[in-house]
Amino acid sequence: MTFELVTDELPERNIAGLRDIRTRVFMSWIGDRDAVLWLVDYFELIEFFDDLIDKDKAVTRKRVVDALWKALFDLCAHSFFLRHARTLLPVMHIGINAWMDANELERTPTEQSLHAAYVLRGVCATVIHTTIELTRGRDIMRALSSDVWWFILDENYDSYRLEHSSTGEA
Repeated sequence: MTFELVTDELPERNIAGLRDIRTRVFMSWIGDRDAVLWLVDYFELIEFFDDLIDKDKAVTRKRVVDALWKALFDLCAHSFFLRHARTLLPVMHIGINAWMDANELERTPTEQSLHAAYVLRGVCATVIHTTIELTRGRDIMRALSSDVWWFILDENYDSYRLEHSSTGEA
């Protein structure tokens, strides 16, 4: 499966379609359905908070309630997470911190701050690398590592810069 084809399948990036795409791609990398379902839920939660903070997409009452359940119960009680929490928590912590830094850097949109923010927002992807390593080993993780970055950093930097610049000019 090529990532150009995957992203072409989802022009409007709807939540249900994105879940399906992620599930298929993650399954091809990870092979462990339990791990994949946890990972897909994790990224849906990350996107919910991103939408909530950025205020660029509607956040319905249902999404808030679903996110609350997912954050407080589903993710932390998931069997994959329970087996690997000691490994996953530090990676999640670093990813969330980088995402928060990216949001701060976007508030003062200079060329340097936007470039740093663009890179930092992808650090959450390291949980995918960790999940691959936990389920398939380091060699497979290394073999798939660039594909993971290619898939996660699906937004072109120039588009990102245009969206986040104060003037709207790239």
